[in-house]
Amino acid sequence: MSKHRVLRAPVTLVRPVHRVAWLLLLWTQRHSLALWSRSLITELRRGRPINGVRVRRLAVALFHVAADPRLSNAPELKLLMLTDDVVTAETDEHWAKRPLLTSVLTGVDHVNEVRFT
Repeated sequence: MSKHRVLRAPVTLVRPVHRVAWLLLLWTQRHSLALWSRSLITELRRGRPINGVRVRRLAVALFHVAADPRLSNAPELKLLMLTDDVVTAETDEHWAKRPLLTSVLTGVDHVNEVRFT
């Protein structure tokens, strides 16, 4: 038996588990992934040239939301948009964590106001 066949058997056993682990991780974080993708796609489809500073600021704001365990993966938070120093958050109308989101986002550099739609 060659050395390559011996090494290949454990890899074949690990790959399906690895794939399941990735799928489970993606499924458990689906709301955060959707927030990031909707927000970044909206920013890139604005119809204006892509501004790296704006995209960076939006990514930093999204990272702050994702880093807070009380806000990360919240299905009520649909979209973040950036206009100058104002972040507009599209959320469910009666979401109880709006004040928490405001306090987290006003802690981000160059964000002075948070609005909700």
